[in-house]
Amino acid sequence: MTAKTFKIHLSDDVALDARTLVDTRALIAGSSGSGKSYCMRVIAEQAAPKLQTIVLDPEGEYTTLRCIAAVDSSQWQITDEGLEQLGDYEPLSLGGDALIARWGPEIGRDGGKRRIFDALAEAGRNGLTRTELAEAAGLEAKSGTYGDYLSRLRRKGLVDGGRGQIKLVEVFFS
Repeated sequence: MTAKTFKIHLSDDVALDARTLVDTRALIAGSSGSGKSYCMRVIAEQAAPKLQTIVLDPEGEYTTLRCIAAVDSSQWQITDEGLEQLGDYEPLSLGGDALIARWGPEIGRDGGKRRIFDALAEAGRNGLTRTELAEAAGLEAKSGTYGDYLSRLRRKGLVDGGRGQIKLVEVFFS
């Protein structure tokens, strides 16, 4: 695949040539917190309008990535351009128990994240306080592990709330 010639600007001082990036190989490396994910996000957002771009995101780090043409993220509905690219498909059942059942295996069969997800699904629209949720999931409310599990569920766009009530996002109950 040969890319059109254009620059991907990572900062005022750093730019990548898109043709070189696509025609060769690239590695984004650095220590934790050095900006690897940010760099990848900038590359994907700038390349998407001009190159076919797919981001595989098993950890949910890019749930807020700006989507070009395929998805209108303000409403989370597929656009006409996205439908055209998709072709024939069978839509997933949205809302309620079907969506909860769909996401459960993605989170895992057991473990803290799954117990948090299941407790929030059982709590429904009202959600739970941080302490209630930790207790229901068999975790310590002040532990780093509990906070990490909640952060991962938030990054995947599954959980809303913070210091007050924590709950699954509304789409699970529509």
